[in-house]
Amino acid sequence: MYRIKVGLAILLFVIALSLVLSNSAAPDKELLFGLKRFQEKNFLSLKNSPEDKVNYYIVLLERRLREIEDLRKSENNTYMSPASLRYAATAGELTDFLFQNGLTQYKETILEKFQKDQEKLKFLVDSFPRTQGDEWKYIEDDINYLKINSERLQKL
Repeated sequence: MYRIKVGLAILLFVIALSLVLSNSAAPDKELLFGLKRFQEKNFLSLKNSPEDKVNYYIVLLERRLREIEDLRKSENNTYMSPASLRYAATAGELTDFLFQNGLTQYKETILEKFQKDQEKLKFLVDSFPRTQGDEWKYIEDDINYLKINSERLQKL
């Protein structure tokens, strides 16, 4: 019985530690990053009110933008495509969520967020050496998706 308790305590410790470590995992850390994605999806589903979900989507957008910035700073462009796609998907999910729930009170806040993120992404595109491949195009795609989502939000 003692071994079972110790084993369970160790298992719980490992799970807790991996959840903490996965929170800051980058796309190039595949195991922890997969755990991070799983954790984010579960946390989103646990949000009860639409307002809490909107606020969590904003947190997720910040994380995804930071992932792109960190990949660019480290010149680890291999994972730029999935990081960029995750950012664009989250922006689209947020826009869809606002429409589905008629949350017009967040329209201006999200439009401002999209505008600021476009400026940050534009800076990344402009500073991306074209001799390092075409990965800069993924960031450019994010800018274009933000423009599309902003146009959609104007109609909300």
